Amino acid sequence: SGRDLVFQRRPAPGIRRGLGRIVFPRLGQAVARRAHALVATYGFVARGLKEDHLDRYAPISIVPVGSNIPVAVTEAPHSGSAVMFGQPAGMDAAFVRAAAAALRAAGKPALRWLCRSRDEAAEWPDAAGIPREALTLCAAFEAGAVSTELMAASVAFAPIVDGVSTRRTTIAACLQHGLPIVGTHGRATDALFRDSAAFSL
Repeated sequence: SGRDLVFQRRPAPGIRRGLGRIVFPRLGQAVARRAHALVATYGFVARGLKEDHLDRYAPISIVPVGSNIPVAVTEAPHSGSAVMFGQPAGMDAAFVRAAAAALRAAGKPALRWLCRSRDEAAEWPDAAGIPREALTLCAAFEAGAVSTELMAASVAFAPIVDGVSTRRTTIAACLQHGLPIVGTHGRATDALFRDSAAFSL
């Protein structure tokens, strides 16, 4: 019809998800048969489309999600710091403890934690067994300030429980600012990070 058609491949958990695993592959086939190409913004979605064999109908292209930092600075005073994005629920506490200890042992500045809310993050270091002085909390920064932090840093730290992936705008923001990323390999890690020689997890 000349129109773009977008559909959600993975429904919510429960009965609807079970029914979805019957309906969505058939819907996907109907879409793919009429498509010139299938475009996925997430690597793991593209993998799922291949699992449903939709690439037999149309080629699959992956366009990683863009950065969530709309305002980017081009230079900033270099601090040599390590920066970390994330909210407590999605972070691997043991990995953060190890990173904080390594920075202290090397005489480096404390890990700078860029987080959404000070209230959400304030109690987590104690619960995770991380000394307060090992983390500098940078909460609710505006986009330009986040960009300045990334430009000034030497490395980005991504202790994500289910793995770094192209679906995460925080990872895209670190790449946008030219930072090497220390990250995790988990169930959500897609082939771009897992298989490329450019990344080591």
